[in-house]
Amino acid sequence: MPIPLAFLVLPLLLHRTTLDLIISTQKRSGLTLFAAKLGEDREDLLAVHNRALVLRTLTLRSIGFAVNAGLATITYSNATLRANTPTQKMRKPFIPERIKGFSGAAEKVGCWFKLMNLTQISSTLRVDF
Repeated sequence: MPIPLAFLVLPLLLHRTTLDLIISTQKRSGLTLFAAKLGEDREDLLAVHNRALVLRTLTLRSIGFAVNAGLATITYSNATLRANTPTQKMRKPFIPERIKGFSGAAEKVGCWFKLMNLTQISSTLRVDF
């Protein structure tokens, strides 16, 4: 995915109301329907951009951690981030019950992002890169 999209994942997942909307929106419904549901309260939709700004340091550190741990690779020539397939040496981490919904929600957001280009995502979520 283009690296700028990585800066939207935490603002979407770490906000309880937004996370609940992601979980309740079917994968096949797409980002547009999710944004429409989020935009029912216009302040919630506009807050995604502000949360992205607040969380950019955490996102950048998270990307760095993932790359250093071998979980992700950055392709500098086209500024993309790719998740790596875990190796046999990497043991599966224990995931506490309270955060188990995050992986499914993150996968759903990734599927939605895959179907649109950066400009469409930016326009749909009212964010600026």
